[in-house]
Amino acid sequence: YYLTKNQIPNKYFNKIEKDLIDMIFLKIRSVNHDENTFNSFKSYLMFNNETLRKMNRMYDNTGAESDPIHYSSKFYVFYTLSNQKYKNIKIMSIDKEHPNNEFDDTLEITSYVWADDSHMIYGVSGDGIYIYDAENRTTEKILSGKDTYKITNYNRETEIIEYDDVKAKINF
Repeated sequence: YYLTKNQIPNKYFNKIEKDLIDMIFLKIRSVNHDENTFNSFKSYLMFNNETLRKMNRMYDNTGAESDPIHYSSKFYVFYTLSNQKYKNIKIMSIDKEHPNNEFDDTLEITSYVWADDSHMIYGVSGDGIYIYDAENRTTEKILSGKDTYKITNYNRETEIIEYDDVKAKINF
């Protein structure tokens, strides 16, 4: 995060977001000359920055050429890792064209792939494989069972997914 107009935004912000926060700071200063309120707001933003920093980005656009199934040109995936499972999953629109979304806090996924730029396929151990449409924010269960559902590969051309030494064709 940056806290003044003169600081350069970091990778989490674009110019529009920086300008918006600067406008909020200026508005707070103009309405309320109480420096404690302004410093409280700055502390709140720094706390949010620290929270975001501690979250790991699953796969952003770095490495897209070498690992395209874990990449979407439209969305980032954030998570926390716990016992080899991904939790606190957040899907964020890169271009802000689509709404951001958070999965239920209790959901733990074993793995995921991007079927295309908008559809994320993920496994839930002991439950099944799901497909999440990030543009429409809908989820559909596509396989059920008691397997681990650790996805190891996905072929975008043939729509064949590999998980737990099993291959299956995915239709969506």
